[in-house]
Amino acid sequence: FFFQAEDGIRDIGVTGVQTCALPISLRVNRDGARNMAIAAKELGIPLIHISTDYVFSGNNNSPWKIDDETKPTSNYGLSKLQGELEIKRAYPENSYILRTAWLYGPYGKNFAKTILRKNCTRALSNNLLTKNFNHHSFQ
Repeated sequence: FFFQAEDGIRDIGVTGVQTCALPISLRVNRDGARNMAIAAKELGIPLIHISTDYVFSGNNNSPWKIDDETKPTSNYGLSKLQGELEIKRAYPENSYILRTAWLYGPYGKNFAKTILRKNCTRALSNNLLTKNFNHHSFQ
């Protein structure tokens, strides 16, 4: 799944949820998101930004809604939230923010492979899951 430049821009970010150092994550997830929004605006094309449910506190017993209060509890979540805010400031008219959770797919590291590798079935029993297969999330 690829975009042509005239179709839009999908940006990237730092993802080490537990180990994400704030200066690096802010440089990539906040400043990088702002720079991508500025570039997309100058080119007149849409920006599709991949964010995360880590912008929320994690203290909810039901699926998150778009207007729920954001309250990140990690450097990763904070940097992604700040990236969202930068995009909304720089290019609100043609930017789209997709908050995902627990992405998995056949390539690279992902949550499902980690659970299987570590045999962490107990970790799943207490969580309300929103699973997104990578390919389906971006169609």
